[in-house]
Amino acid sequence: HVQYVKDAIVMHSHNYNLKQLYARKFIEGEADAFIYKNKYTLAKAAKQYLAAVGGDLWAGVKEGKVSEIWQTPLRRLVHFFAYYKAHRFGTARRVSGSSNRSRAQKEILSRYE
Repeated sequence: HVQYVKDAIVMHSHNYNLKQLYARKFIEGEADAFIYKNKYTLAKAAKQYLAAVGGDLWAGVKEGKVSEIWQTPLRRLVHFFAYYKAHRFGTARRVSGSSNRSRAQKEILSRYE
């Protein structure tokens, strides 16, 4: 079921600043909690973080983008922390049956203003 929202904001980019990256991963984390109904633990987030940082660093070295790889640990930390936090929030909302989306919406919109 799709609903039209006249003041919806659409953004597509792969060049996010850290606030925008946080917002995007927050959206995905909460949505995944509802879609997949799986458990996402801090240990799993940490494992994925380490694997992603390692992969990004290796790719940066292979591609000769050494000057850019210093950003990797922080960007990946924001990525996985936002996803983890939102997944926990979404799971709690799903389990409790809450339809209150205002916290997530405020979290996201505050990063695009």
